[in-house]
Amino acid sequence: MRCLLNVLKISSAFMIDIIEHVEPKLESRFMENICDSLSDDAVLITGTPNIFASEWASPQSAAQHINLKSQESLVKLMSRYFQHTFTFAMNDEVLHTGYSKMAHYIWTVSVNPKK
Repeated sequence: MRCLLNVLKISSAFMIDIIEHVEPKLESRFMENICDSLSDDAVLITGTPNIFASEWASPQSAAQHINLKSQESLVKLMSRYFQHTFTFAMNDEVLHTGYSKMAHYIWTVSVNPKK
């Protein structure tokens, strides 16, 4: 009998403040597991601190954030697993599509997992 979790696929998910804590050598496996749980038309929203803001991070933050991304590297990662990826930057409460290297936080909205 197949496990019910293997049959059900979810149509949307979010991972906020997660990817920067994933060991780089485990990143592919981590992403494959997420995509395996998603339906063919699913959406994944990802948010993470920008690597360009890391020079202002506390020592505790720097020790825990072992896999920081730039906007470009986050898009590259998501594009390996999704057919479409849209990117945004954030400063304070403002979400924008402006110059990402000055953003504290970056976002992607990825659609249609590649199977």
